[in-house]
Amino acid sequence: MAEGLAPSNPPATHFLSDASDPLFDGLVADQCTIDGALAIKSVQDHLAIVRPEINSALDRLQKIMAPDACAGGSGACLNGPTKVTTTTRDIKLSGPLAIAASVSESLLLEYENNLAMDKFGWGRATKEDLNVLMRLHEYTSDLTRRNQAIAVPRAAALAQVILSSLAQEKTGSSLPEISNQHKLIILVGHDTNLANLAGVFNLSWQLPDQPDATAPGTALAFERWKNNSTGKSELKIRVFYRDLDQVRNLLTTMTRQAAVTSVACSGIGGRCDLTDFSNMIIQKLPEACIQSGKK
Repeated sequence: MAEGLAPSNPPATHFLSDASDPLFDGLVADQCTIDGALAIKSVQDHLAIVRPEINSALDRLQKIMAPDACAGGSGACLNGPTKVTTTTRDIKLSGPLAIAASVSESLLLEYENNLAMDKFGWGRATKEDLNVLMRLHEYTSDLTRRNQAIAVPRAAALAQVILSSLAQEKTGSSLPEISNQHKLIILVGHDTNLANLAGVFNLSWQLPDQPDATAPGTALAFERWKNNSTGKSELKIRVFYRDLDQVRNLLTTMTRQAAVTSVACSGIGGRCDLTDFSNMIIQKLPEACIQSGKK
């Protein structure tokens, strides 16, 4: 990536010898942890709500994945309850919904990896099915990744670095130091990190022609703007992505972008006061999860 950004003068690349990652593994035992009881209650409260679109997606996936399983045939039957378990570092679903979320994402990757359509989904799925099936993946992501009871402790360190970088302030001692010389900062993470940040910052977005909100190649951009009228710094948040067929066919067409909805940042032109936004977010980060130990 460094060579691609600056082929004539690629920056030096450094690797940490320590296996721990202060950014993408922000949960530290006995310090920054998940409140298991709160997380389980939050998930169970959502599971208690009847969602016809989720039941419809489960029915469609059953027909694709294992049509005869619920009648004693081979494969998994997607009937029955979903169970929730948690530790101080994670929360997991088990049962039909967990299976369905994993299989639906696998089908998305099959399509995007250009698998022949006569083999895609055992030859029983279509591209249009992905719009229905990925509801299962998005729903479980809402439960276990975007859910603030889980997202806030998991992504507190990452959120702190983003806010400190935008404000050009020093981060905690265990985090990379950012200065005003850094004009572009790229954090290469995972779909889980994107979903966690959506939870922390209370963001939502939809990607036209891409049913996975955190699909491979999706980038969440936090942009610092200057308001020439007030002299104040403002924030704008956008998402850049590749649609299904851009990925499947390795198209070189322009990367697409989508607007981000933010309760905390909904000013004119999609921009809001950076200081106000940062103060609102930093106040909800648990003290134990703040890398510098200070708010």
